[in-house]
Amino acid sequence: MKNSIFAIQLKKGLNDLPFGATAEECNQYFGEPNEIEVLEKDSEDEPETELWYYDDENFSLFFEG
Repeated sequence: MKNSIFAIQLKKGLNDLPFGATAEECNQYFGEPNEIEVLEKDSEDEPETELWYYDDENFSLFFEG
């Protein structure tokens, strides 16, 4: 990971990464997560949701769609 100090910028993003970044962009910025969990959908109309866990840095990312 580039930087383990996080600065949330309201309505902008986390450090240099904008909110709404793709999973690929997050992977390039933060590196591979320790674990990826795919949540079970309640219905076919729901988008797939993935949770990426970064254990050493104590944060998670959520991707929907």
